[in-house]
Amino acid sequence: MRKKSRGFTLIEIMVVVVIIGLLAAFIVPRVMDRVDEARITKVRADLQAIETALAMYRLDTARLPTTAQGEVVEAVNFNAPGQVVAAGHASALQRLVETAKARGAKRALPLPISVPCHSSLMKPAAERLRERLQSVTLSPPQIRFLSSVDACEYREPAAIGDLLYRQLASPVRWVATVQALVGLGVTRFIECGPGKVLSGLNRRIDKSPELACLALEDSASLDNAFSAAGE
Repeated sequence: MRKKSRGFTLIEIMVVVVIIGLLAAFIVPRVMDRVDEARITKVRADLQAIETALAMYRLDTARLPTTAQGEVVEAVNFNAPGQVVAAGHASALQRLVETAKARGAKRALPLPISVPCHSSLMKPAAERLRERLQSVTLSPPQIRFLSSVDACEYREPAAIGDLLYRQLASPVRWVATVQALVGLGVTRFIECGPGKVLSGLNRRIDKSPELACLALEDSASLDNAFSAAGE
């Protein structure tokens, strides 16, 4: 469990690449306590209840065409080469899907999410979240943390507070994050959570044979991760 690669231990890699939510990811490095995390998570959920026609789509395309026409439609998740998630007003997204397919996009799938996560439409909610964060005590992470907002490492509580604010209305740059970790010498990615979505994306981002992408789904996969850590 303590094998290091340029300063990252296995447990640090697990925290760095987790994507179950930025607030949840801050529990392991003890940036905030569980009570504050639960309270801010509820606040954030309440703030995201926007009453308007919004949607999110996953598109298998390298480039998004312009279809805003005065509405909002933005790339909000850069998942892997050729896979982007877009969010915004439903009508603008429908135009986007039609145009992208006409230009050769392989797929355009609606996502079961009614909130335009990580788009500029979340800025009002982000401002209100920043106000609530003023009452939360943040601590320096006890293990290294890399953000998928900008693929940068964060250590200072003030910078982490600003990150929590910006993350709500900023795209998820997963491709850049994985590339940054590989550049730091990380060779094992461990996905904690249901499914193997991130493991699949990571392999699309970096096809190096020495890169191990492991998903923890059951006791057997957990044993495999422990074995890989000891190699």
